[in-house]
Amino acid sequence: MNKQTLICLAALLVTVSVSARIRYGDFQKAGGNPPNAAAIEQFRKNGIKCPDAKEWTPYWHCIGRNGTVEFIREKNNRRYARISGKDMLFCGTDYGKPGDTPYVAYSIDVRGKGALYLTFLVYPKKGVNRADAKMESAAFEFDSPDWTSYLFVMKRTDAVGAFHPAMMALKGTIDIDNANLIYGADKDDIFAIAEGEAESRLRKLHKTDGGAEIVPDEEIKKRIEIYRTQDAALQEFVKKNPKHTLAAKLLKHSNEIRPYLLTEGLQTIRRNRLNRAMALSFAIWKVTGSKVVLEKSSAQASVPEKKR
Repeated sequence: MNKQTLICLAALLVTVSVSARIRYGDFQKAGGNPPNAAAIEQFRKNGIKCPDAKEWTPYWHCIGRNGTVEFIREKNNRRYARISGKDMLFCGTDYGKPGDTPYVAYSIDVRGKGALYLTFLVYPKKGVNRADAKMESAAFEFDSPDWTSYLFVMKRTDAVGAFHPAMMALKGTIDIDNANLIYGADKDDIFAIAEGEAESRLRKLHKTDGGAEIVPDEEIKKRIEIYRTQDAALQEFVKKNPKHTLAAKLLKHSNEIRPYLLTEGLQTIRRNRLNRAMALSFAIWKVTGSKVVLEKSSAQASVPEKKR
């Protein structure tokens, strides 16, 4: 990625700055093995339209048939994948193993109009029944000409020994970039933010249009005030409960985005920072008990059920 894109990505992910689990999930690299020419030939026999091996991002491949895969590089040097076909899985490779957590966070940037299904290729632990090795999946619809970041948290059974990311375009043609998996016992803050984002999407607070930089209108200003209230509640909670580990972690995330949302006189804000603030607001609710208060015109919020 070029310098501008790297800066933007760091801003979008805030402090979710963990090393990439998915090999070449940014799709910047072209060429390598796998896939090789023989694999590409098999893809095409299965009705999948795709470029030659030299154009593929390494360690990505397809399962299924009758789909399309493209790798596109923009003038700003951003390279991403474009997929379509509801009978084709587009699969990557994960570096690590599940470790000591039953949860995995799945982050991805998407653009276009359609529905994307996120799942895994799952491998059981040695000596364990394959049927017992299960992981949750997610599917979501979107309609946006702008890149939008999404974060999901998914549960796995203890029988899972390894897994690799996979995705499918259930509807439409979808641009994807910056795919990553986040897991580990120390990543409870990421899981909390992911659950908060799920609640934000449910309440239709996850903004997917308007460009990377948006001018705050009255509706956006209301969302900023929600975050202001929740941020203040979190700061107070941490003062009273300095040994609350999760609250302290969430405060670090809030510290990163606060100046870019709550500083007086801001003419524009980054859309993905606003989305992260909404996710944080719901995560803060669950930790501190400080409710997210929405306008009467919005659906009444409720604390999402815990998956963990």
